[in-house]
Amino acid sequence: MVSALAVDAGILIVERRQQQNAADAAAIAASRYVVDDPNLALTTAVALATANGYTHGNGPQTVSVNIPPTHGAFLGKAYYVEVEIASNRPSLFGAILAMTDWDVSARAVATNQDTINAEWAIIALHPTQCDAGLVSGNGTVIAFGNIQVNSDCDNGALRRQGAGNISVQIPSGACNVVGDIQDGGGQGIFDCVQNEGAPLLPDPLAMLSPPAIPALAASMQQLVGAMATPTGCPGSGNPATVANPDECAFPSSYAGTTWRMFPGHYPGGIKLQGGTFYMEPGIYYIGGGGFVATGNGTTLLSVEPGGTTGPSGGVLFYNSQITGSAIEAVTLNGSTANINLEPIKDGSTYENLLFWQDRNYDIGGDDLTINGSDSDMSVRGLIYVPSGDVKVNGGSGQLQMDTTIGNTFVVHGSNGSEIRVLDEDEYRFSLLAAGLVE
Repeated sequence: MVSALAVDAGILIVERRQQQNAADAAAIAASRYVVDDPNLALTTAVALATANGYTHGNGPQTVSVNIPPTHGAFLGKAYYVEVEIASNRPSLFGAILAMTDWDVSARAVATNQDTINAEWAIIALHPTQCDAGLVSGNGTVIAFGNIQVNSDCDNGALRRQGAGNISVQIPSGACNVVGDIQDGGGQGIFDCVQNEGAPLLPDPLAMLSPPAIPALAASMQQLVGAMATPTGCPGSGNPATVANPDECAFPSSYAGTTWRMFPGHYPGGIKLQGGTFYMEPGIYYIGGGGFVATGNGTTLLSVEPGGTTGPSGGVLFYNSQITGSAIEAVTLNGSTANINLEPIKDGSTYENLLFWQDRNYDIGGDDLTINGSDSDMSVRGLIYVPSGDVKVNGGSGQLQMDTTIGNTFVVHGSNGSEIRVLDEDEYRFSLLAAGLVE
């Protein structure tokens, strides 16, 4: 009898938790489509349940998706989805008590409100990695939105260590983690509602279609200086093409020159190590080779059309690859360069999106790195690296960022650094607000 209580009951608790996590994830994923496409909502819920180990008709397993719910507080209400998962487990010791098996079930209900902007500042999507969210060093992360870590690691899915600080500055601001949260001690603080065992949050941009490959960018304009446009750059004597990709690279010898850059396709990537660059509004499609801005004497600004200041229009960098030009990392090194970027403002579904790495690629290592500055640095707009790793190194100044979605998210701050995430609503990307209600 003691064995039945200790062993069988423990197994049932674990099974129930796994079922609940699967039901929660399936309901949230389905709620994204419940308004416009209930059939897609249903198939999405079933797919998520299967991905989490529960398939209807697989032995004793049952998965029911009801749109609208068939019972509970939201019975019959439109735009709500109900997911019920049940199974039957054989008893190990319960037969002593004439109990040969146990019924286990879980239920979740979620809804979708298109008019609400979900308050997420940082989302780490990796489902299993320990330290998928990590804040270390001596810096401070001030998030004006919730932090979500999808990893189920039970030894620090989200970790704070050393003198690093995490502070979520919204009412009831939370650190929601599927696994557990580890506070590594030291002099830092962990200022958020800590929710361990939270539901997994599916990628909120999973259905956003990437931009089409545009035409090659227009020729660069030299505004100050008399140096030749480097080979590979638009307007040079030998510009990059799709058939012959080549990096558009400005070495440090170009410090003191000023250039105007235009949106379009850059086969082979961009590397800016010297000069001032005014980036006209639009989409900069990086066809392999990555994007780098670094070096003393380098200034990178998104500007209004034909102007030298912003914001107006803004920019979107899409980092991918093409045949003959492999994808490489994005690096913004504000510790040497002066960088001030504004996200695209074109009224499209990309509104307020700044960096997007092709979701088909994980470069290995740090896919997108932002190094803060001794003075204030501004990289505004959503950063979306769904299959790669985002790393932010704070300088002794203030770094302004916005919502960041990555496979993992790591912050290392130097003394006096302050990284502010999602500080102003005007830069908030309209993530779909789908959430659990039961």
